[in-house]
Amino acid sequence: MVAKASIADVTNFGFDTSQFRSPANWDQENGFIDDILDDVSTYVQSLVGAGVYAAPSALQLYNLKYAEKYLTAAEMWRRMEQYKPAEVTIGRTGNASQPTVGSRSLKNAQEMEAIAWQYLGFLGVSPDMGGIKTGYVETGLMDEVAP
Repeated sequence: MVAKASIADVTNFGFDTSQFRSPANWDQENGFIDDILDDVSTYVQSLVGAGVYAAPSALQLYNLKYAEKYLTAAEMWRRMEQYKPAEVTIGRTGNASQPTVGSRSLKNAQEMEAIAWQYLGFLGVSPDMGGIKTGYVETGLMDEVAP
């Protein structure tokens, strides 16, 4: 399966090899980024269905591409967090024994994932996978009477 997003789409976010301990096959086919893209494209295909993924309309292709770009970027931000110590800031009390973790990498990952879900939403996919349905029922004082 070929991902709708490309390696160049992902590197345009500004990721650099030094952020990931300089893997040798960083931006090559079957390399670091391509492996993540393959996983993301498989995930996106499972969400939208093989038919839509294999033969999308122009608008669907646009949304698929951007969903993959942002999900891949989110995964890369999460992986970047593994390669560096968490950025710790001292809380408002100034007590360094109770630090507040303020990791920009994880915040960026959440933001990227939220944007990806917006694009997936245009394709009819929701984060809850359609698991929750709500409705409104109005009842009155009288029983229904058949005519």
